[in-house]
Amino acid sequence: LAINALQAQRETFHEDECIRLAYTLTKGGVSLSTIPDLAELDVQVRAKRLEKLKELIARVSGILENAASMIGAKAEIISEMGYQPYAGDEKLLELIAENAEALQVPFRYGKHGYYCTDLGDVSMVIPSAHVACSGYRGHLHGKEFMVDNPERAYGLPARLVAATILDYLNDQI
Repeated sequence: LAINALQAQRETFHEDECIRLAYTLTKGGVSLSTIPDLAELDVQVRAKRLEKLKELIARVSGILENAASMIGAKAEIISEMGYQPYAGDEKLLELIAENAEALQVPFRYGKHGYYCTDLGDVSMVIPSAHVACSGYRGHLHGKEFMVDNPERAYGLPARLVAATILDYLNDQI
């Protein structure tokens, strides 16, 4: 019941909120045709805005509690905060873009991606920017990933970051 209700929630998400909902049934019984004493469902919710994330966590908790009560069971919900939504600093991103143009480094940026990293936590506290570079081949998290152009992978990004730090610090003084 909970999985079906969670799945139905996806139809209510607005694409501009960058909401992602994932779940895994980690325990669901030990034999066929029996009602398990314990079922565990891990659920992860992501969104680009913290307010929306809190709203979704409350909605998911309600779904789990109601699904359990429908069959006379009880839901024990343990909420743990994962990564905060990433909030790239516009001024910093513009400064990086200016330096990229001056250094002739190909650069493009958006305000939010569909990924989760600990940079979301950092971006809630200090100006931050998520920057990636080229100079490699293969899938980023795959075993075939490898650097095939060290200058593009290390040299250009290092000069871009150094120039941006200098400009940022000079602007703050």
